[in-house]
Amino acid sequence: MSETVMKRLELLLREDREGVDPKPRERARKVFVDPGGRIRLGDAVSENDGPLSEIPPGVFAAGD
Repeated sequence: MSETVMKRLELLLREDREGVDPKPRERARKVFVDPGGRIRLGDAVSENDGPLSEIPPGVFAAGD
């Protein structure tokens, strides 16, 4: 995964933890995984990417 994607993912997750949007509705703010296990950010997903599973933000929450 590229450094740019990692930074964007970190920003999205941090904003979710800070309560900006606990359950994002905009596709650009969602995180997906493809059948091969690659993480895809919503705005980088096209209609031709095949079946994707949405990853709920809680998956990335720190377990205290």
